[in-house]
Amino acid sequence: MLTHALIGDEGRTIDLGWQDGSRSRFHAMWLRDNALDDKTRSAGNGQRLITILDIPANTRIGAASIKGGTLEVSFVPEQKTVSFPAAWLSANAYDRDAGRQPGWTGEATVRWTKASMQNSVPRAGYVAASRDRAVLGQWLSAVKTYGFAVMDDLPTESGALCKVSDLFGYIRETNYGRWFEVRAEVNPNNLAYTNLGLQAHTDNPYRDPVPTLQILSCIENTVEGRESSVVDGFAVAAALQAENPEG
Repeated sequence: MLTHALIGDEGRTIDLGWQDGSRSRFHAMWLRDNALDDKTRSAGNGQRLITILDIPANTRIGAASIKGGTLEVSFVPEQKTVSFPAAWLSANAYDRDAGRQPGWTGEATVRWTKASMQNSVPRAGYVAASRDRAVLGQWLSAVKTYGFAVMDDLPTESGALCKVSDLFGYIRETNYGRWFEVRAEVNPNNLAYTNLGLQAHTDNPYRDPVPTLQILSCIENTVEGRESSVVDGFAVAAALQAENPEG
């Protein structure tokens, strides 16, 4: 719930106070550009009816007041008044108090270690996930929460991992194609194409955009070792910060 609204910087910004004691700031131009009235956005579908060039460059907030669960703002020089629901402002706040430590992770993200994860690795069967949306939803939720999850019993055929992605999204192709096989080669151009063990690493951090979700499927592995390891980079960063907070 909003507790106060204070106009600042000669009307260029407005500072909002919330019941939990936090504050958030909005710029006049941003609020005007994102106004929710039916002259700015279509009432039927919410799509924009104006461009930024339709808004006066010297737009300011002339007056503001809190009425129930909304913030009412009057813009000048247009003499236009718009209401913003408090819930909408909270969800779209982009300039809050610096109340988080550097390197914070979202509330939905759970950091983990070998000790905490060893007996509770999230997993689902491919057949069950492909037939039951609830099973698939739980598996995807685990990916979001922990950064990874295991899916068992995929078909042992080349490209089978594409069937997993088809359950919930689409593949963004790279120079490797939609998918590629990792196997030992005589003259490899990448360590992935050798029988050497790889240290924990992040794939393709140099890409723009970087990979957001990768799927690895084991078709056959008969060599010694054969184990895959996963590391929580967030947990590692938090441990380093705790050990050496000054960096």
